[in-house]
Amino acid sequence: MTTLLQAQFRFTENLTEFLKWLANQNYFVSLGECYRTQYQQDEYFRQKLSKTTHSKHQDKLAIDLNIFNGSGALVSNAELVYFGEYWQSLHIKNKAGALWGWDMNHFETSI
Repeated sequence: MTTLLQAQFRFTENLTEFLKWLANQNYFVSLGECYRTQYQQDEYFRQKLSKTTHSKHQDKLAIDLNIFNGSGALVSNAELVYFGEYWQSLHIKNKAGALWGWDMNHFETSI
């Protein structure tokens, strides 16, 4: 059985590989939200900015990434599907928000 800590290690390893892959593809990345408190999650849920009362961010198993090319930030879901597919190829438990059709810059894993 995988523990939360083991999943966090795997997430970090996958994230490192993903960031290197993005750099090799000539993309630039700025880090968005990784850890989130219960208070923050409650506020996001109350404001309808989140669809859940518990996020993978709270378990340190998710991150939001801002991905840029030479023209600027990639801001459409369609642009980020390619990256989501690669992220999901790194591990069977990885999920990408762009493949949900919303939360396009969100990348997570699960236990």
